[in-house]
Amino acid sequence: MLTRRKWLLFGLFAVGLVAGYVVVGFGEEGRIVDVMRELLHAAELKPGEPANARKARIAASFAEHLEPDVRLDIPELPQPARGRAAVEALALALAQSYTSVRFKIEQTEIRGRTDGADVSSSITLFAADRESELRDTRQVTLAFTGSGGGLRVAAVSVGPRSREEPEARP
Repeated sequence: MLTRRKWLLFGLFAVGLVAGYVVVGFGEEGRIVDVMRELLHAAELKPGEPANARKARIAASFAEHLEPDVRLDIPELPQPARGRAAVEALALALAQSYTSVRFKIEQTEIRGRTDGADVSSSITLFAADRESELRDTRQVTLAFTGSGGGLRVAAVSVGPRSREEPEARP
């Protein structure tokens, strides 16, 4: 028969297990969102920002968080971008069309796997040139490999443009 003391110890053990699960689970999800934010921040373009500073920021962030053979699918591209260098080139090319670019992560759903995680997120691009501003929200899926501090993006797929979003504004 279990005594009151044994029930108390068992209860504390159970609470410890649940707390440990919550901390590890939320920690992993938090790490994934942090990686997404860092990658998007690296690709942002601030008005008047020196090109070499932006290039260095993109290179450092992408080297840390993207697999070397990362794949990026965007409906507007004739074929997927393959490899970190190709994805970096696309991020750098934003400066040829816009004077400022920023991103906002809206809703995110994370499904863990034994070898990483699958993420579905709604991400909004805000881009401006001298004459207009564009707001484009897309559903984006990411495949992360690894775990903990070793999470890296292996694939990104950007959904088609929603007809519900406004076009560029003058």
